[in-house]
Amino acid sequence: MCPNRIRRSLILLSSILVGSLTPAPAADRPVPLAPILLETALQEGSARAIEQYHELKRMPRGTYDTGEAQLYLVGHRLLDEKRYGDAIAIFRLNVTLFPASVKARDSLAEALMRSGDRTAAANEYRRSLSLLDRDPQLSAIGKRNLRRDITSQLMRLRIHPLYEEVVGLYHASDGRFFSITLAERDPRRLPPALRFVEFPSGRVRTLFHRSRYSFIAGSGQMVAWPVEFRLRFDMKSSGGPALVLDESSVSMRAVRVGERTERVTFRNGSLELRGILTLPVGDGPHPVAVLLHGSGVVTRDMPGFGELAHSFLRSGFAVLRYDKRGAGDSTIGLDGRAGLVDLANDALSAARFLRDHPAIDAERIGFLGFSEGAWVALLAASHMRDPAFLILVSGGGVAPWIQESYRVPAELEADGFSSSEIIRAAEFMRVKFDVARSIVSWDEYERARSEARGTRWFPRYTGLWRSEEFARRAWLNTLGFEPALILDRLDCPILGLFGDNDRLTPVPETVDSLRRGLEEAGHPDFSLIVFPRANHCLLESESGSLRGGEFPRLKRYVPGVFDTLERWIVNRVRSDEEAAAEASSNNGSARE
Repeated sequence: MCPNRIRRSLILLSSILVGSLTPAPAADRPVPLAPILLETALQEGSARAIEQYHELKRMPRGTYDTGEAQLYLVGHRLLDEKRYGDAIAIFRLNVTLFPASVKARDSLAEALMRSGDRTAAANEYRRSLSLLDRDPQLSAIGKRNLRRDITSQLMRLRIHPLYEEVVGLYHASDGRFFSITLAERDPRRLPPALRFVEFPSGRVRTLFHRSRYSFIAGSGQMVAWPVEFRLRFDMKSSGGPALVLDESSVSMRAVRVGERTERVTFRNGSLELRGILTLPVGDGPHPVAVLLHGSGVVTRDMPGFGELAHSFLRSGFAVLRYDKRGAGDSTIGLDGRAGLVDLANDALSAARFLRDHPAIDAERIGFLGFSEGAWVALLAASHMRDPAFLILVSGGGVAPWIQESYRVPAELEADGFSSSEIIRAAEFMRVKFDVARSIVSWDEYERARSEARGTRWFPRYTGLWRSEEFARRAWLNTLGFEPALILDRLDCPILGLFGDNDRLTPVPETVDSLRRGLEEAGHPDFSLIVFPRANHCLLESESGSLRGGEFPRLKRYVPGVFDTLERWIVNRVRSDEEAAAEASSNNGSARE
């Protein structure tokens, strides 16, 4: 199981505030050990922290809290900082001291998995499962959730290496391209899926594993039945895997397009960010796009990022995708919280890293931001020297609080809620944002929250504040950001891609705000395009809902979206010579 790292950091921060890092023993309750041990582990390593644990444990009973939870917090904080060896040592101590604890062994398994020791991790996950029903500290719900998460991680350990073997862009003799990518909808709980996208049609499917290199796909993007086509990979093909697609009694063979991938690490101060740089064949230097994430805990394998990367690759661009801070292999930062400026600084750190890469053209670095990432891209581009381009997808034109105020009633309407429920939820959101900007009191917000409990929409659609301090910080760091105030700082080519059936972003207001601000600034080159029947992900959709029953059955990206992106980026950034060379290379690949 991969617990929510932001939540863990907040818990740890709370424990640090309760007791100082060199506390005097309290008379009324034990002093938490986690802050003391963590400081020692970070400065002197886990071996010294373990010695310190045993020294303090010998103090009179009740002086220090030496329980399992203290070591759990220290180990996971070290894991967040990618101190894998130190985290494993702390978790091994926890397992030794509390051998019947499933959580202790599960945490050790996670650390082993993330350090790359897949065999040892699988063994620890299996031991966790064997102990699950005998752990007296777990409730029935806790056991069910742990069983689901452990089973998910065992599946990840089994299928992830197989999936990585076949990931790539494939080119068929009839001109079609097939993008095969890893997609992680929730890296904390679900194993990755293998995702299939066809160019230029935009057809998108999840591939369901049948045997080692054989898969099926159903009639919608996340359904298996009825079977629409079968797909297998020929691993013995010269020059790398070949893809064989069997559909409607016709078999189509496609060869993998040449590309290079590098696992990269770059830093933003003490923060370490890790990802994948995909490069076209050839020495370069290549233009490059940095992909910036939507909201939440997301990795380089966020659904949609893979096909976007392949779309850029088809146009001769390199692409950098990285794990968002606190997700995947990237560290979380000291307090576990990040506003838009923090995320934009991460993006600028990526650009600085790319400027020094020998295969990258330092004068042709641009950003593509999706949803929340559109605001991040705007901020990054406004503080970067001569970005080559800026692409905004499904966001970026209005303040985040305005977008969220639109999202809740729009999603509820799409998902079939009554008008009275929609009105109540919208009113709750008004109070939620008013307390964040200090217009109403915390007591008024607590009354609204109490009245919302038990409704079908709370808190799944609306979220909630757990403290007044957190709400006001969210307003200052994210919700109150006004994109219009920085549009006059941008002079690079700008493309905006939106869907008129978007239930998360108010598209008319977003487009109007961007157009008005860019025109007032005298911006020379921007295009804002709204695709009919496209949802937030630019998939063709009737309802626009991302939560309802329609979403798994969606069949394709809205027609023209990839062609539009590729034509625009080539016309703005690629030279005629590069485009011609790329076309020649692709034609050669299809004939191999």
